[in-house]
Amino acid sequence: NSVFLHTVWTVTDKLNLTAGLRYSEDRKDEQFDNTIVQSTGLAKNSRVDWKAGADYRFTDWFMGYVSAATGYRPQAFNTRPFQVTQFVPVEGEEATSYELGFKADFLDRRLRMNLAGFFIDYNQRILPIGGTECLANNQGQYTNLVPPGTEGAVQDSLGQFCVDPNGPDAPPGATVSRTFYDNIPAEVKGVELELAFRPVEALTLSGMFGYTDFEGDELDNPGLLGAGVTRVFTDQPAYVPERNWNVTVAYDFGVPNGGRLTPRLDYYGQSRICPTVRNNVNASVTNATLDQACADGFEILNARLEWGNSDGGWTAAVGVNNVTDEKYFLNKFDLTVFGQPTIEGQPGRPREWYVTFTRNF
Repeated sequence: NSVFLHTVWTVTDKLNLTAGLRYSEDRKDEQFDNTIVQSTGLAKNSRVDWKAGADYRFTDWFMGYVSAATGYRPQAFNTRPFQVTQFVPVEGEEATSYELGFKADFLDRRLRMNLAGFFIDYNQRILPIGGTECLANNQGQYTNLVPPGTEGAVQDSLGQFCVDPNGPDAPPGATVSRTFYDNIPAEVKGVELELAFRPVEALTLSGMFGYTDFEGDELDNPGLLGAGVTRVFTDQPAYVPERNWNVTVAYDFGVPNGGRLTPRLDYYGQSRICPTVRNNVNASVTNATLDQACADGFEILNARLEWGNSDGGWTAAVGVNNVTDEKYFLNKFDLTVFGQPTIEGQPGRPREWYVTFTRNF
């Protein structure tokens, strides 16, 4: 449930002020059953958030703005528990975001530029940390704990020692995978630039560049799970590239009967992305091994040829995505932090061609 108020006050013909207020109530009644874990839980939250901003039109072609707002993510539960001890509440998130930028037209409105800088201050932020846990029964009691130094014992991410009840070579093993959740402050800074240029009526050039800088308190605290199990945290947001960009070129050719024929090229690229945390349980794990959990950056070229009739009612297009048949991963998921021996990756789409027909009514 929520109620909110949003208003824009036109102070002058150049200056606008924006203000907003929102009250939210969240309640989650959980009755969880995945055949392995059966449990219940309750999470309740109430929250007041605000927004404030101003924009000023310096000229007919230049407008600047500034804004600030708060936001949150309500409390939740781990949705993938492997045993009842893992069905636990996860604290929510709170953040205050700031943005400063301008929107402008140059060269008799042939060049449009939008530039924005942003800063997000996470007062608290959910940090998932992969790990392991000794076996427990449905009452939440650990069943295979042993004293440290016991032959064949392994140590879980909680610092407990346990053995495989079925022997060292038999499933299910001494431990099960577990995602732990901490709540760590962080700061995200960045800039976004958008350009659109029409040097002549038929030619359109556009592009975008984004940069994100991340600083999380976990970088200074690698032993978050304790028990001597060190985690190597990345210095960027999980699964978010530090840099991304794209460039587009399109040209409209006139054809008989007033239609148009438009060839277009789109070039997109991004830097590598990494998971939040990578494993470094022992000295044999090298930085080169850790980097295998990150998906390398990539660049993709798409091409399209579109025809449209004079009134825009009909369009037809033929195109090729990933013209150069680039081999790349969209992301990777490091299972070694969960005690598994693999790193999984989601490959990007190969070269594909398509034909479309569109009718606008």
